[in-house]
Amino acid sequence: MLFFPSGLPRDAVALRGCFPASSSESDPPGVGKGVKYGPGLHANVVVAKCGDSMQLYRIAKRLARASIPTARSSLCALFHRAAGIAVPLYDGMMAEARADKHVHADETPLRVQVKGGCRRGWIWTLISKRVAAFAYDPSRSGEAAERLIGTGDGNLCVDGYSGYNESTRDNRTRSGYWAHARGARFSSHAVRPPTPTNCST
Repeated sequence: MLFFPSGLPRDAVALRGCFPASSSESDPPGVGKGVKYGPGLHANVVVAKCGDSMQLYRIAKRLARASIPTARSSLCALFHRAAGIAVPLYDGMMAEARADKHVHADETPLRVQVKGGCRRGWIWTLISKRVAAFAYDPSRSGEAAERLIGTGDGNLCVDGYSGYNESTRDNRTRSGYWAHARGARFSSHAVRPPTPTNCST
């Protein structure tokens, strides 16, 4: 089992970053003072939620079946703590994506739960030669695009949305996708059908 190697007592496993440590033992290194769960469980929760699209209550059930009963509130705290620890990595990925000479960018709407209903937010995607970075922003404005993408040089490959104008106002060249050009062409057929041609001549 991932969290409980055979032949090791529970407290010994806790010190390896798997189970909660007893009060008599020191905290697992690399997570935080007073944190009972080690980096192994933090990483597992993040991968299960983000990589496998599992909700926290499902993760709690999976852990309970493995004899690791963990409250959903604790899993939520683990997830947010891991996100805080990973901020320097995230900042580095975003900086590397912005600095690349050829960057692909796009934005996708996302329904965000709020009190009394839902509102629309946006997931922004930056893809460079080595990095695929994602950022959430409540806005789709040009200011959000400039804040996330920056105004460097090189090439920015995006769709026709005007919000990217600010990111290409200086030395950066803007390019588009063949897929968008093809889609626009076929959409125009509804307004003006193409004229048949005789290919035999």
